[in-house]
Amino acid sequence: MATVEISTKILRAGSRIKLVEAEFRNGGEVVAHGLCQFLRRGERPEGAIWQPSDWSVPGPDELPSNEAATSARGLWDVRQMTGDLRKEVRQRRAWLREVRELVEGEPLTPFARVAVAADYASPFSQISPAGLGYINSDLTLYIHRLPEGEWIGFEVVDHGATEGISNSACRVYDQAGAIGSVTIAALSQPRRG
Repeated sequence: MATVEISTKILRAGSRIKLVEAEFRNGGEVVAHGLCQFLRRGERPEGAIWQPSDWSVPGPDELPSNEAATSARGLWDVRQMTGDLRKEVRQRRAWLREVRELVEGEPLTPFARVAVAADYASPFSQISPAGLGYINSDLTLYIHRLPEGEWIGFEVVDHGATEGISNSACRVYDQAGAIGSVTIAALSQPRRG
């Protein structure tokens, strides 16, 4: 819980693409690195392109709060749709609402809300009845529009692992429909005990 330093640098500021790099330092050492690509909005090209249909699920207000996930570390308000993550091996769907500020005194912007929530995709897509055996080494969030409202929906759409290396993916939603996806690369973490 030491003081951290965050620095940003614009790598490219073109008319259609802007690329921003961020470094997160703790004690002067870089402990995380991020890239954010901003694309200029424009007209949708002609022609239909296949895309999966939106999920038809209960809204977050129709589901009970997952007290264990919410109160365990006070990280999120979670509304699961597919049962107990530690007891069932199946595709997962859940709504999540961030309950903390990223920067004290500053409300979350829609972009910050989905970016912070994206970290949930790693444990959500990789936990087993034996616990969380993977730690993400890389996480990529792609969104085609900003979320509306506080709730972000997650649907695990892929997971594969071999010899301690895993990759998984979640489709990401708001209450109006799909907004993008999160992909995760992960490494098995040895059990302590």
